[in-house]
Amino acid sequence: MRDEASRSIGPFDLWRSSMMANAARDPLWRAMMSAEIAATPSRKAEIEAKCFSCHSPMAKRAGLEDGTLPTLEMVDTDTDRSQILLDGVSCTVCHQATAENLGEESSYSGNFVLNEYRDIYGPHANPFGMPMSRMSGYDPVYGNHVLESALCGTCHTLFTNTLDPGGTPTGDRFAEQTPYLEWRNSIYNDEAATLSADAASCQDCHQPKTSVDG
Repeated sequence: MRDEASRSIGPFDLWRSSMMANAARDPLWRAMMSAEIAATPSRKAEIEAKCFSCHSPMAKRAGLEDGTLPTLEMVDTDTDRSQILLDGVSCTVCHQATAENLGEESSYSGNFVLNEYRDIYGPHANPFGMPMSRMSGYDPVYGNHVLESALCGTCHTLFTNTLDPGGTPTGDRFAEQTPYLEWRNSIYNDEAATLSADAASCQDCHQPKTSVDG
């Protein structure tokens, strides 16, 4: 797919150079996770579980199924699971997330709900799904929630459990990052009953439907 200036706008090409595709390859993220583990080695498993929930959700969800949860060491191995891990946030992760708990606190920190029927949600009503179903094994279905900021908010709202210097949980939670909640309290919120002239979803800005030339 090309735009009017012959620039590639194919979904895969746009994805593979994005932070989503490189979420588990990002050297800064790896360094930060390593530093957190080094600071509290007794909580290594909990730190990895929290981080990989959003930086490599495919490996995390697969690990929950077979007991092989992703670890920091796994990023440097050459296995089928490590390759899944390195794919970061794939197209199928977000497009399989249901609308079940979006926008609710239960969805935060990577707790989105994936459908179990290989349905792929998209914003197009009554899609002609036969080619995709045959070629990929996924069935395209209508789901307008893929255009809603609440979907982004599942990972872009992260709370972590606080620990004392010895690694013992204090019982409190720390808002590690809250872009979605900040957006909700801004003039850009398009979920409010009364919208400002600047209201826009995350996708409106980060996944625009027009080229850079308009």
